[in-house]
Amino acid sequence: MFEISIWKLFGHFDYHFHIKENQITILTGPNGFGKSTIIRFIHAIGNSDLSIFFETVYDKIEIRAENAPGTFTIASEDDGITCNERHISLKNFNYFSRGTEPLLRLKEKRQFAAEKETYTETLNIMKNLFGDVFFISEHRVVVNSVQRIVKHADIKRIKKVLVESVMEIPEKLEECMKEAERSYSQTSNELDSTFPERLFSQKTGISEEDFYKNLNLMHERVQKLHKNGFTRIRELKDMTFQAKDARALKVYFDDFNTKYQEFEDILNKMELFQDIVSRRFQFKKLVITKIPDTMVTDEMTGQPIPLSRLSSGEKEILILFYNLLFENTDGGILLVDEPEISLHIAWQRMFIDDLRKIALLRNLTIIIATHSPQIINGNRNIQIDLGELYKNGLNQRK
Repeated sequence: MFEISIWKLFGHFDYHFHIKENQITILTGPNGFGKSTIIRFIHAIGNSDLSIFFETVYDKIEIRAENAPGTFTIASEDDGITCNERHISLKNFNYFSRGTEPLLRLKEKRQFAAEKETYTETLNIMKNLFGDVFFISEHRVVVNSVQRIVKHADIKRIKKVLVESVMEIPEKLEECMKEAERSYSQTSNELDSTFPERLFSQKTGISEEDFYKNLNLMHERVQKLHKNGFTRIRELKDMTFQAKDARALKVYFDDFNTKYQEFEDILNKMELFQDIVSRRFQFKKLVITKIPDTMVTDEMTGQPIPLSRLSSGEKEILILFYNLLFENTDGGILLVDEPEISLHIAWQRMFIDDLRKIALLRNLTIIIATHSPQIINGNRNIQIDLGELYKNGLNQRK
């Protein structure tokens, strides 16, 4: 998919490696060898953010991507950087990033305009180099500051309150479910509006055998929707095959299958989410059907367990895998820094296998930076170890 070369990172390290499309890459190495910095470079390029390249010590970075022509180069200079051999000074970059412009003489204005053009063109190149790039940082179980409406003495005010990241998951997941229902409703309305004309133009009907196959399949799908919290979806019950209705039934089942497709993506993600969590949690159960009231219950009593009372590792599991499965769009590159944080060794050993399922489901190229041998867990074939590259002299450029 792309290859990256970095010269004199932190003044010491030369690195060169390939990232394969729709596969997982494990980036490892001792502290201070640059694995987190490298994934932040990739994130910055994918999100058209040049600031890190002014702040970090390095000589040059080259990116060659399959879907982009030529080589994209960023080089560090005393007073700024060069992008594809065109200069951007730190002083002018600060103005560009703020959207302001200094008072300048005519000659300085020309230089400023030239650098601004370089800046704009560079951001466009970066935007198209990788496609979508998403980053899950090591600071996941942090407390976010969010706005809430509070009422005091019959007066409503907007106030910033501190909320743990895990506490936001039910609301976010509920919104994902509502979005799927909105898509279902839109498709349903479109199909219903054309039902009569499609019925009259339908030449063939459904056979009795196919009728009962479709009826059973519809029942299974509706039950699956109800199990996952989509309780407003209904099915026709106590139906028997009538030859005179064969054409109408054919259109009806075809329409139901088309409408159901609006749920398939989120259902696959929800079921994998529940599977991953259930194989890790003990004596607790993830219950999505009760959103937004609760997400976790006691496995024996069924009593709800507030998310705030979960252990740090359990919170980490919910946040990490929710982000991996539901945040951002499918496709593109996903970067994960230190996924092992707060996770039991047994949970770490399960991580790559579950990550493969997520990568396949969401069509992702995934790069993780980790210190954990348990995360690697026999997956040396997808590991790039910066310490070994340096030790073996493989980082030295000829």
